[in-house]
Amino acid sequence: TVTPDHRFLYAVTEDPLSVGPPLDHVSFVSAFAIDQATGKLRLLNTLPTGGTSTCFISTDKTGRYVLMANFGSGSVSVIRLKEDGSLGELTSFIQNIGHSVNPAIQTSPHPHSILVSPDNRYVIVSDLGLDKILIFHFDARTGELSPPDPPFATVKPGGGPRHFAFSPSGKFAYQLSEMSGIVDAFAWDPTRGALTHLQSSE
Repeated sequence: TVTPDHRFLYAVTEDPLSVGPPLDHVSFVSAFAIDQATGKLRLLNTLPTGGTSTCFISTDKTGRYVLMANFGSGSVSVIRLKEDGSLGELTSFIQNIGHSVNPAIQTSPHPHSILVSPDNRYVIVSDLGLDKILIFHFDARTGELSPPDPPFATVKPGGGPRHFAFSPSGKFAYQLSEMSGIVDAFAWDPTRGALTHLQSSE
């Protein structure tokens, strides 16, 4: 992911040789400065993501935080960015809990994407293991996450939410489920941080 001003790039990696289950690899996030003239990257620093098998990273609208979905450990984490673009301290960590109906992959949480709402007040997490679209309050001053009410939307059991996107207007949102192949359309209420289901396309 790249910051809104296009000055810095952040990438997640995992150690395939780490001990543990196949979906539970030690993971890291690295910060790079982008040379505006050549496009070349200069490594700034690398830190643990706070979870395992981290599979998705994004920035908030201010470019002051990176947000990560940790597929293996079933958690999400937020790290503050320093003025020079390097990675700072962990500002929020949430361990998801629960399961869904598919015994092969849904016996525990598996966050697969994470991004902020258009107004930067909420964080949306697609959790493949829970069949839920989790919604958190996001405090852009502190980088902290906290659950709102309602705290989530759901998809068809066994769907496996993978990627989420807002429409350009910010009034609607779309959820792609990996296991079912279904796309769900929702109306987005920014005053409550709530998703209302409109349609499913199979």
